[in-house]
Amino acid sequence: MTVQIQPARPKDQHNGLENLEDDLLDDQQQTVTAIVTYAVAKVVDDLKKDERYPVLYVKHIEPILGADREAAEALQQAAYKARTGEDQLDLDFAAEDAEGDE
Repeated sequence: MTVQIQPARPKDQHNGLENLEDDLLDDQQQTVTAIVTYAVAKVVDDLKKDERYPVLYVKHIEPILGADREAAEALQQAAYKARTGEDQLDLDFAAEDAEGDE
């Protein structure tokens, strides 16, 4: 199954990344855990390829920083395990990016 995400970002107070701009520019290697709320923007029916899939848009994104980050990452790990049955979600994104797996 294919799911696409629109590249547009949420507006105004629904974009918690706005306040992180300077931090993200200062430390471009960091990863940020966030809570994301999304919805279906449209459904694509590609008759030629016989495919049908949703296109999502981000309604709200809120980075989780400080002491709450560990709790957010624990929730992320638990959701990953429930979905895949695997114990460990690999959060070493820097190693993946260095290998060209962006």
